[in-house]
Amino acid sequence: MRKTSRKPRVVWFPPTNANSISPGGGVPGTNGYQVFTVNAGGGAPGDFGVAEIPLVIDGQSDPLDAAGVNTLSDIENSGYRLRRIVGKIWVGATQRANDGPSNAVVTAGIIVRRTNEITGVSLAFETTVPELLSPGEIRNYGDPWVWRRSWLLFNAQNQSTQFPFNSLTNEFFSAVDGPHVDQKTARIVSSEERLFLTVSATALNVDQDPQDTMEIQCVTDLRVLGSMRTSSGNRRNASR
Repeated sequence: MRKTSRKPRVVWFPPTNANSISPGGGVPGTNGYQVFTVNAGGGAPGDFGVAEIPLVIDGQSDPLDAAGVNTLSDIENSGYRLRRIVGKIWVGATQRANDGPSNAVVTAGIIVRRTNEITGVSLAFETTVPELLSPGEIRNYGDPWVWRRSWLLFNAQNQSTQFPFNSLTNEFFSAVDGPHVDQKTARIVSSEERLFLTVSATALNVDQDPQDTMEIQCVTDLRVLGSMRTSSGNRRNASR
């Protein structure tokens, strides 16, 4: 008897508005565009800054739900299989004359992390140790990154630029080098885990005042496709 395989039932998950653009300031907006800043530099070449944001509502209320109870956790106890991530990650170096490093390597990575069940923040972030987060640190090269990419950016206003490449990711005219994201996977995200985007910015040199930093602006527009799966039962919940 011939068996036929069924395609998995998939759904596009609503993005979180944790870092979305607010039309009037103050309260986060209800759009899916996330904006944040990370700084490179701070004293010596190799100094870096790191930022991390959640991508979907697997630990937060749906921003379009007035009652604030419609989360993936409420629906299926946050259990889902991650299928695909598509969209854009735009990254640009702020252009300032004689201010901060002239060059920085920016590395963005998407990863599933274990979280604090109350705050929804990753346990790695709660350690306040940036070396445990940065996708550019050697100790994290072996981490199970779903997607990872690096860009070399420069400050064109700084006369001592060593590597005059680009100041924006959309100046890389290639789908495999620029801001475009299209990653297929089959990663399982359990009820105690969450999908995060982590971005680090590492200074390659120090110019003028070594305390100055290069400000890196990040804007994302990402869509996440997945299959809901129940996490009830004790098969994976037999110990504490």
